[in-house]
Amino acid sequence: MLSTRPTVHTAHRVYERLGFTRTPERDGNPLPELTDITHLTYELTL
Repeated sequence: MLSTRPTVHTAHRVYERLGFTRTPERDGNPLPELTDITHLTYELTL
């Protein structure tokens, strides 16, 4: 499992090439007091 910011498109492509898949049900804000932060999550099944 890993998480990244939505604006880091290059990282998203690297993760997907390495076999990670998006897990939008786990997306979220790790710091609720900062409303402008959202993380996208990916997982790799081993």
